[in-house]
Amino acid sequence: MGDMFVPDEVSGASPHTATGGSAVVEAARAARRERAEEGKRNNEAKRIQALARGWLCRRRLQRERRSALESLLPPSHDQASEHRLADPVAFHEALHAFWFFFCESASSDRELVTRVAKLVVSSMLQPSLKNAYLVGMLQKDHSVAWIASTQKLLRMALRCLNPPNAKPTSTTKSVQEKDQLIFLNLLVIFTSSQSWKFPLPEPLRKSIESRLCQNLTGVLVKEGLYSTIRDLLTRVTCSASAPKVTVVHAAALLARRPVDFAEESKIGIIKEFATSILPVPALFKVLEDSCTEALLLLTDEPLFETTLTYLSQTCRENQALMELFSADGTGNVLLSVLGNFFHWGFLRRETLMNKEDPTKKDAYVEVLSWLLQGCQTILTSSSSSSGQSAGKKKVTSAVWHPLLGWHSAAPSGGRMGAGSYAEALPKIRSQLELGWKVEMIEVFFAPLLTSFTFSDGAINRRPSTSDLGVLPPESTSLACPSSSQAVPPGGSLLKKMSARLSNVAQSLNAGCTTVLRSNIILSSAGSTTESAADRQKKATLWKNLSKATSDACLLYQMMLKILSESRLQILLGLCNKDVLLLPLWRLISCLSVRQWVDLFAEDPKSPIFLILILFCDVASHLVTILDNTELFERECPPLPIRDLISIGLFLNQLLFKVVWNGFLPPSRVPNSELFNSCHSLVFQLHTRDTRRPFMNTAFFSKSGRGGRGAGVGKLGTNNGEAWLLNKDQYGCSLSTFIAELNKGKRVAQVIVEKLPHLLPHDKRIVLFRRLINEDKKSSGLVFRPSSSSDSADELISPFITSNFSSSPERTRSGLSGLSLSSVSAPATLIAVHRNRVVEDGYQQLASLGPRQLKATVRVKFINMQGLDEAGIDQDGVFKEFLEEILKQVLDPNFGLFKVTSEGRYYPSPNSHITQDNHLQFFEFVGKMLGKAGILVDVHFATFFLSQIVSSQTSATYSCIDELPSLDPELCKNLTFIKHYDGDTSDLGLSFCFDEESMGQIVSHELIPGGRTIPVTDQNKIQYIHLMAHFRMRTQISKQVAAFRQGFRSIISPDWLSLFSTPDVQRLISGDPDSRLDLGELRKCTQYYGGFHDKHRVIHWLWDILENDFDENERKLFLKFVTSCSCPPLLGFAHLEPPFSIRCVEVGEDEDQGDTLGSVVRGFLTLRKKVNRLPTSSTCFNLLKLPNYQKKTTLKEKLRYAIHRSVVRGFLTLRKKVNRLPTSSTCFNLLKLPNYQKKTTLKEKLRYAIHSNTGFELS
Repeated sequence: MGDMFVPDEVSGASPHTATGGSAVVEAARAARRERAEEGKRNNEAKRIQALARGWLCRRRLQRERRSALESLLPPSHDQASEHRLADPVAFHEALHAFWFFFCESASSDRELVTRVAKLVVSSMLQPSLKNAYLVGMLQKDHSVAWIASTQKLLRMALRCLNPPNAKPTSTTKSVQEKDQLIFLNLLVIFTSSQSWKFPLPEPLRKSIESRLCQNLTGVLVKEGLYSTIRDLLTRVTCSASAPKVTVVHAAALLARRPVDFAEESKIGIIKEFATSILPVPALFKVLEDSCTEALLLLTDEPLFETTLTYLSQTCRENQALMELFSADGTGNVLLSVLGNFFHWGFLRRETLMNKEDPTKKDAYVEVLSWLLQGCQTILTSSSSSSGQSAGKKKVTSAVWHPLLGWHSAAPSGGRMGAGSYAEALPKIRSQLELGWKVEMIEVFFAPLLTSFTFSDGAINRRPSTSDLGVLPPESTSLACPSSSQAVPPGGSLLKKMSARLSNVAQSLNAGCTTVLRSNIILSSAGSTTESAADRQKKATLWKNLSKATSDACLLYQMMLKILSESRLQILLGLCNKDVLLLPLWRLISCLSVRQWVDLFAEDPKSPIFLILILFCDVASHLVTILDNTELFERECPPLPIRDLISIGLFLNQLLFKVVWNGFLPPSRVPNSELFNSCHSLVFQLHTRDTRRPFMNTAFFSKSGRGGRGAGVGKLGTNNGEAWLLNKDQYGCSLSTFIAELNKGKRVAQVIVEKLPHLLPHDKRIVLFRRLINEDKKSSGLVFRPSSSSDSADELISPFITSNFSSSPERTRSGLSGLSLSSVSAPATLIAVHRNRVVEDGYQQLASLGPRQLKATVRVKFINMQGLDEAGIDQDGVFKEFLEEILKQVLDPNFGLFKVTSEGRYYPSPNSHITQDNHLQFFEFVGKMLGKAGILVDVHFATFFLSQIVSSQTSATYSCIDELPSLDPELCKNLTFIKHYDGDTSDLGLSFCFDEESMGQIVSHELIPGGRTIPVTDQNKIQYIHLMAHFRMRTQISKQVAAFRQGFRSIISPDWLSLFSTPDVQRLISGDPDSRLDLGELRKCTQYYGGFHDKHRVIHWLWDILENDFDENERKLFLKFVTSCSCPPLLGFAHLEPPFSIRCVEVGEDEDQGDTLGSVVRGFLTLRKKVNRLPTSSTCFNLLKLPNYQKKTTLKEKLRYAIHRSVVRGFLTLRKKVNRLPTSSTCFNLLKLPNYQKKTTLKEKLRYAIHSNTGFELS
């Protein structure tokens, strides 16, 4: 082509024409843009018009379709329950067209769907098929559309079952419940043809059931059927109102239908069922109470077995299911699953106890353990996350869960147990309680319980020495189950068992029974008196039972740890009806102590020890809650006496040997669960034995068969010989053990700490004295050697004190019986008025520190005239001061203490009324008792003294046995409640205690919220012990704490751990059951004033004490001269100061002590006839004995003196009495000195009555 011709105007040849051309171009472009914008506006207008026409068209069509559908529906105000569908095909077409325009957010459309569902349900329940909604499906041309429309209707029914987010009002609640029931019935009708009322040919019905119903059910499952049912049932179970039976039953039917239809996808459906239905809180409990038909639908045997199989496989393979249950982070979902699964197993316990298929029970135990472990993981993870979030700041966010107790806050941060689960938690608790009912215990321990039978003779037979390991045991007769599996030859059976229990444990054959006798427990594996056949039978029995029993024990141990708020109820359930303890003990008895020690040496963490741990925990609780009558005097006690003895000796030896032989290092003892559980039971048995002996040696040696309570002694009659260390049973002699203790061996020290009763009482006292000596030396209080204690102190080396000695700021002194004059540290001097002993003593000593109180304290008395009394305090005056303080303070009239019916002292709960600073006084009295260092004739109530010895015994000490001495009426009432045969709730009791104080009724709640918690048959044991605990501990807790603080500032609690509560009472007041050894007393007696051991009066004295006085009079004589009726614990060689007899003839006012003349006259018996009584100075342990001329006179005067205690003498040496007579007008009492002259009496009395100087005005 050639060149195009362009005019100059356009081409821009010249500048002038170029500028004009640009403007033209721009104008053209603008015109094009304007035309384009106009076109867009036109197009948008057309689109808007089209949308408007479409919307108007749809609205018109929607109104038409809605009107068409409404014309086929009954009026909305028509409440009739039955409606006929005139034209099912037309109704289907109208409904199908309606779904095209359905808007779920429109309330009018949702209301229309409800009316449609109601009509469909009504038509499907008509007896005629021609009026049923199903007719549309039977039309070939409409079947596909009918199915699609029905699926849409069912989906909408699922969505409408969930309530709106807004909380419904009271006016709309009933409407929602009716609509809810309509949709549930709709879902039930189309998931099964069983509810259709119209007749159908059987082939057609089966075809519809297998194709239509199954298809619709599958669609519902995919659309979230199970999650909808879960939410619905959760609202029902967590509601305070009673559930609707029809709603619950319909939901149960819907939950069961997919399981019945599932074939190829059975596992998937079971997973949906398990993850949606089991987490519903307390579902089976609610169904059991309201709808048993629904309960049967969800808990039948096939479904239980299928679900159990799935869960047992899942818990072994992966943790995805556990993560799903634990997603809430609070443990509530897991507890719901656990409660429902416990309830399910309780309902299907016959299936679990099927002897032909024991794997079901094993799988059930495995799943329960898995769920409990999940709860433990949640608690552990919440604790860890709380610690990590705190960072360096040690901030603990603790929350309380009604079932799990106190622990760290959950990651969600909310209070665990609150919210929607608050109403369901009590129901979940009741489900969990099924786990420790007797029926479930019989399920879990079925092999064990079916393998032992106990005849009356076997239980009540009195043990011989052979049974208790004193002599080699006699041969044991065992009837073991027949088993085709013999023990493999070669190797040790114990090594094979400890390798892994799962490899050697087998289930017992059905119907086999075994009778074991307790005499095998202490027998060695190679006993010469035990045949090889007997050993083979025991080994087979152990092999068959140990694995299954240890699995069950593991389950209950996890429950005890995780369900901490129900621990006591679990232990009580395991004790119930005496089902479990004896079989467990018989199984434990299959192995000797040596075999158990060997097992521990091979694998200390072997699951086999769970059997022993659970047994000890349950037995400890049982021994705690039973009173003496139930434990010792019942016709069939839960643990016969012979078994209690065997258990005590067995555990005592086991604990000793695992530590002594080095299998349990001392550093691991505090954290060893096995050691702590066994030690707790040993502590309980030893405590009961000290309170009411049943392990006395007389019981061992007697032959024959004892009746009920045979061998049980009275309180305080036990010498504890059964618990002592000996070579035969422990493999270590006492001398060897003490030698190791002297070397400072840590193993020996730990044994003394944990098992002090292995040592004789006198050895422990020597150890106690040595600890006090070392403590005073470490505090700078240097002792001078005491000849009287050297021989005793040599028994135990001072090196042992390294473990018991406290830091300087916690050093203590104590009840050692040591002479206080042996301390060479600076003494504290106090002056005390005779009529203000307590007040002056408190004012001057209460503020002193422990170190000053441990040092010497000298006392100077001031008489009634304000003059210092003559005499030098060489511990005698201080002894009088302590005795006088304790006497006045313990007097009930003083207001600090009260006296039980047995004459024992305990703090008054109302001490704050009589004394403003009563707690400071209690602390002061505790210090004075710790400072005493002498035997004082003061007996405290056991329940009070046990709290002084150890503040931790409250959880293991039963107050019931001591309650009669404090409140006999309350004890009688509690005993009535305990044995009440009717419904305890009819008594109208609650967990609170009402008492009268200052004319007003004061109510005390035994537990938080106790006023609103009724006492029932299930919790009455807890109520009884809480009531006794309140009366004997809670009411006096502040007073006890103050007393204990003062006492422990002088006496270390570590030292007191060497002794039981009765032992501490003996440290204070001596042993009331010990006989007075006159021979030892005579050897240790010192004579003054001319008397000597061969003197005729002395000879008469000892002869009278030995031959004429009985034991009671000898104790009165000892109290007369020492102020205490009990001899020193280590003998009279340790009496400080030594017992002395001085010859006196003149009265106390004229007695000037020993002079040369008096000694000569006494030695030569140059005396006139003497008629005065013997006197004593108890501060010096001194008997002032006149030189009587006849033996009969001595006997008469001495007997009168000790019985009447007419003259006890003064506690300091005085020359002449110058004090005035005094009086206590409140008691109408005249206090008259023993003047030697009548003229002196007349002058003093006249002066006193005129000046009122010595009168104590009330």
